[in-house]
Amino acid sequence: DYGCGQGDDHAALRAAGLTADGWDPHYFPKAKKKSADIVNLGFVLNVIEDASERIKTLKSAYKLAKQCLSVGVMVWGKGKTEGLKRHNDGHLTKRGTFQKYFNQGEIKNLIETALDQEAISVGPGIFFVFRDKLAEQNFLTNRYRRFRDISSLLTLLNIRPKQKTNKDLLLLESHPEL
Repeated sequence: DYGCGQGDDHAALRAAGLTADGWDPHYFPKAKKKSADIVNLGFVLNVIEDASERIKTLKSAYKLAKQCLSVGVMVWGKGKTEGLKRHNDGHLTKRGTFQKYFNQGEIKNLIETALDQEAISVGPGIFFVFRDKLAEQNFLTNRYRRFRDISSLLTLLNIRPKQKTNKDLLLLESHPEL
């Protein structure tokens, strides 16, 4: 978890029995930045004031990802900006912290320009960037594959599949190539 804050996410992953570590420049600056199959950069870019620092952070996190970098940011409409002071390309919150809200195209463009890789949207403000292209293809294949058993839907609608009639069987017997 790159930029893990106080470590809530990687603590939850560990509690679930997964191996997880985190680094944060403020809360865990002495923690070692480690390579991992999946690196999470969740809600980090939106709190970085300097645009060039966002690019540097993206590149640093991506270098640690063996298979995939997951990037999550705050998007417009998820936070209230009324009454917040404009600052650079974002806002200063009432607590004096910086917050940038991205639109979907803006964050996708930032990721793809910085990393020269395709960023795959998996939700509002959430993107996967695969270093392992086989893992990317597996993800995409499974994402769009549809395994549907509609028999339960037919039951709910009280529709029964048509039973083969003698006429159907005769037709099939007379045309075995079908």
